[in-house]
Amino acid sequence: MPRAPGLFAALSPELPAPTGLPRDRAAYLRLIDDVYQLDAYHSLSIEGYQVTAELVQRFPNLSVIDVDAVLKQVRATGDQVSKVVQVVFWFSFVRAALKKRSSPPDQDVQPELEPPPSVRQRTTSAG
Repeated sequence: MPRAPGLFAALSPELPAPTGLPRDRAAYLRLIDDVYQLDAYHSLSIEGYQVTAELVQRFPNLSVIDVDAVLKQVRATGDQVSKVVQVVFWFSFVRAALKKRSSPPDQDVQPELEPPPSVRQRTTSAG
């Protein structure tokens, strides 16, 4: 395991040295919480929602899903699948019609099966 950090340092000399664990863990957790709230505020504002800091603080784990946009996407996908099924149906229908039209009329009728020669000889000799 000691080789990996050395290799990482050799491949990336521009990166600063790791800072290690924070000394004041409570202050560090407050900083992370502040950054999280600010990030939530900005990402919701970018989407066009009116967001207040109070709203982000009251509901820190809230995820906003635009249900209308999701339903539109589901409908669009369903419409595309429906069109594909219709195209496959029509290709199958046209193929069957062309095959029926190009085949000789007697091809669909099952030919009469004649009995094997041994059975024919027995029936003619018996009669």
